[in-house]
Amino acid sequence: MNTRAPASAVGFGDRPERPRMRLLGFRPIRNKGKLLGVARIELPNGLRINDIPILSGKNGQSATLPARPMLDQEGRQKFDIRGKPQYAAFLEWRDRDLGRRFSDIVVGLVLKAHPGALDEGGR
Repeated sequence: MNTRAPASAVGFGDRPERPRMRLLGFRPIRNKGKLLGVARIELPNGLRINDIPILSGKNGQSATLPARPMLDQEGRQKFDIRGKPQYAAFLEWRDRDLGRRFSDIVVGLVLKAHPGALDEGGR
């Protein structure tokens, strides 16, 4: 029984490997609360995203899409009632699962390229 892919069976060869997200750079940031660093990635379609925050949270590290600071009428950054800076998203994922998968991949790429870079003990 032939278990090769149909394209391979008719002589076109195996399917090319699917393009993957690539890490273009990572900059660790120390002593900035939950912010561990920022990453720069390239998606398979060629879109490059800069300044992806890598954060520390109760469930480990996560990556989020960049956001811009929310400003008041005088141009100063807004803070919530707990004193935390507020940010406005200008990009968003269609659903939570896509955001989680993006985060897992970005964190994995950073850890592979920079082992220990996200260890909070290094702070």
